Amino acid sequence: MSSDEHFLAISEINNIDFTIAAHDTIGEFSNVTVRKRGQLFHIQLTLLGEPQNRFSRAWTTGLAIDASASMKVEYGRRVIGSLPYKHYNDYQGKGWISSENRDGRRAKSLKQPAVTDALAKGLIRLSPNTMDFIAPELIAYLASRMDFDASTLLIYFSGGNGSQLETVGEITANEAASLTLDGPEQMMFGDKSLLLPALKYFADRFKDAPLGLIVFVTDGQIDDLNEVIKYTNQLASETVANKRPSLKCVLVGVGEAIDEVALKQLGSHDTGTHVNLWDYMIVSELQDFLRIFAEVVRDSQVVAPKGAVFDSRGNKVKDFPRGIPGRIGFTLPVTSPWFELELPGQRLRQTVTIPAYILRG
Repeated sequence: MSSDEHFLAISEINNIDFTIAAHDTIGEFSNVTVRKRGQLFHIQLTLLGEPQNRFSRAWTTGLAIDASASMKVEYGRRVIGSLPYKHYNDYQGKGWISSENRDGRRAKSLKQPAVTDALAKGLIRLSPNTMDFIAPELIAYLASRMDFDASTLLIYFSGGNGSQLETVGEITANEAASLTLDGPEQMMFGDKSLLLPALKYFADRFKDAPLGLIVFVTDGQIDDLNEVIKYTNQLASETVANKRPSLKCVLVGVGEAIDEVALKQLGSHDTGTHVNLWDYMIVSELQDFLRIFAEVVRDSQVVAPKGAVFDSRGNKVKDFPRGIPGRIGFTLPVTSPWFELELPGQRLRQTVTIPAYILRG
């Protein structure tokens, strides 16, 4: 079969997915996967190189922390214990007990004078503030190891009616060490858990950053999951069309009642392209969470200071001006029999080898 006949046969094949065989993959690459959609190949591959600390900070990073009512326990805001009946009646008579909406459910809560009095009398205690440990550690990791400007943009999300955001600001690793995080200051804890406003906020803020990495800390209760999936597909389409740079999102599930269903659904969502926006992890043991997080983002750590991908006609199809992550994706026209990854001082050529069983139909 001639080259022209070969690519004519490919163009007539409907959507296909395959992995280039190991014996057809050059030594610097592994797991080269190909998805044909229309007249495009969506390529994803892993570079067999170790993360390079000396030029690893290629990303613009952000940390978004869930501030919905169901997260109060993680901020040390949830009362643990029960009041004796006479104290409850006393507080109610003083107007120290209110009714609030916690993620769609009405619940009684103690106002601050009641909490102060009950704590002083040893009647109750407050939940430990795990956010005060998790968030500064994440900020320090992102700012010192991954961020181009050595700082991470911190926000709270899901405040008020669930759509409100509160921006804390850019935080460096040194500033993170003295950071106290016990919840938003300008907005109330939210009565819904809406992820989309925070995702859109960062997508807009990072639209000019070559590589954007956002970490969302949440208990997994996501009330707008379908809307988030729809917007994820939009971001993937814009990335494939080179209308926006790459964006990576990591969900960190915390708490004793994590809703893993939503986290798994986003983490495994298939956009039909090489763009996979979401990863997720669950924090069950605090002492292990940073190690697990490092494993989750390992493919996002830089293995070369810069580079670019070219198709067989010499057209640049993907540029990495700040650095190349260990896992990359890009698109090629189906008429391109190979691509080249240009690194400082070398070019790596990989043939797009279509399995014979696909060509035979």
